[in-house]
Amino acid sequence: MILLGALAGLVAMRLLAKPWVPLRALSVSSANLAGVALFGLLGVVLDAGDDVWRNVGIVLLAYGAVLLGEAAGSRLRINEPRWRRVGAVLADVGLSRWALTLFAVLYIALPVMRTGSEGQLANMIKDSLAFGSTGAYTETVIEQNYAQATRPRSEAAAAGLVAQLPGFFLLAVGSIFIRYRRLAYLLLLGSAALDFVVSFGGRTTLMIGLGIPVILALTRLRGRWRVFLLGGGLIVGALLLLGALRHARSGAYTRVSVSNEIARTLTIDFAYGGRGLRFLHLDVGASLHKGFAYVGRMVIMPVPRSLWPTKPIVDPNWEMTEAFLGKSLAKAGSITLFTPLGEALFYFGRFGLILVPFAYGLLSTGLERLFRTSKVFSALFAQVLIWSFLCWRLTFWNLFGQLVVGNLAVLLFLWVLGHLRLGDGRGLTEGEVASDRFEDTA
Repeated sequence: MILLGALAGLVAMRLLAKPWVPLRALSVSSANLAGVALFGLLGVVLDAGDDVWRNVGIVLLAYGAVLLGEAAGSRLRINEPRWRRVGAVLADVGLSRWALTLFAVLYIALPVMRTGSEGQLANMIKDSLAFGSTGAYTETVIEQNYAQATRPRSEAAAAGLVAQLPGFFLLAVGSIFIRYRRLAYLLLLGSAALDFVVSFGGRTTLMIGLGIPVILALTRLRGRWRVFLLGGGLIVGALLLLGALRHARSGAYTRVSVSNEIARTLTIDFAYGGRGLRFLHLDVGASLHKGFAYVGRMVIMPVPRSLWPTKPIVDPNWEMTEAFLGKSLAKAGSITLFTPLGEALFYFGRFGLILVPFAYGLLSTGLERLFRTSKVFSALFAQVLIWSFLCWRLTFWNLFGQLVVGNLAVLLFLWVLGHLRLGDGRGLTEGEVASDRFEDTA
């Protein structure tokens, strides 16, 4: 009953915000609502060891700040005609369109050909389905955290360049999706499989890879209720897939009913909000000074480590895990997740419950508006929706890192194109450029 009442409160708040934040089935606002409900409310309700009603009130307060951020993001000044014109050029100028298509195909084909020729592909697939027993994924994450500051400049530069390629791949897929949808879906599914194998079976990686083609497919549906019904069915399927992958990783499987498996997956993989709010009772030195210093470290993230080898390392999941468990990440063995609620309390204290959710809503909505300006950006738009939902499991730092830092090169590329006089692409009229705006039918 507590959960149902709290969910009703969330929905009521969202409906009251409709005059300032448009209500769409496929939108950042819907993704944020779902993320707060699953990762925030569900977590505090299942965390029976604390004051549940007080924690529910905190989540509702934080969601109010999210809605304020979304309203502010809806009013950011964005030169939409310029961004639409960039999209029109990329979609309709033959050279740019075929260059993007070639890049997308090579992005998938070259890694597969390389690993296949070296005889590694079969072993990588096997490890991706059963890495839990060897701890390969955990060891990789810990090694990456501790090795950031000791990488040679050449290696750091190469890693930084590679990290920017997915953004261009999604831009290319968006261009392909306008005319060759089946090829776009094939490329996205190939990318999802490749990322899953390379990440040693990372389930979040797989959900992101599969989520983007699903979002693109849902944009083709007409009618809001069709999107809700089909989307709900896909969510149930995703929960079952997550549970199956968890069993495959651990090597242990217990036969249970579908409802019990979904409940178990929600508890293990989603309900983190209660854990995050435990920082209310822990002395972790939270203050506005600590919080804004954290923001400062976040802002310099786009600076390449190859140019600034001593750049401060920032990873709130790492820092919160060590503070919460009282031991180093190497001894803990894995990252513990606390949601943006825990991030807010850990760095800013109680003030953070307003500041961090507001920034979350502002950033996610601003990027959504940017990528809605053209159909060419449809895959990037889908990426924003997926990460806006999933980062309620992680942190605002993850949202900023994935959508801003991870897409920095493609954003700069589009910005430069927008300031060059390239024409409209094959003589497009102003009306044709305007009609290129991406709008889902839901």
